[in-house]
Amino acid sequence: MGHRPTRAEHLGETMSDITTALDAYCGAVAALDAEATLACYADDARVFDGMAPWEYADKAAWAKGVHAWLDPLTGAGECRIDRRRITEVGDLAIVDGFAFYAADHTEERAETTTRFTQVWRRDGDRWLIVHEHTSWPVDDSMKPSFAPA
Repeated sequence: MGHRPTRAEHLGETMSDITTALDAYCGAVAALDAEATLACYADDARVFDGMAPWEYADKAAWAKGVHAWLDPLTGAGECRIDRRRITEVGDLAIVDGFAFYAADHTEERAETTTRFTQVWRRDGDRWLIVHEHTSWPVDDSMKPSFAPA
């Protein structure tokens, strides 16, 4: 048998428009696939997360956060960006909305909704995340139900 592309390799070949790229991000997160999720980020991506340590200076640092988030989860994951807006200007795109995430965590279903903003930059024929900011609304009814280890 020949080489079968990994999900991360496949995503890199198919992210030619921003909607496809965003769908690839959600698909990777829903698959609980940390490496495919990281394939959506540029090496110089800066991430402001809703959980400590709050800021990741680049993709290498963010990789630890992504693995801490996705690796303990099991079952059928979900990811969608509700009420999303996409603004594309030249080689940059801004995506904002409410990100809904769900998966099984310690034998219970965990769900959370965050406020979500990403900046994507076109890199050749694909889009990569160069900045991300997530936070939880102040409303206590929307607190996160799970946190990275």
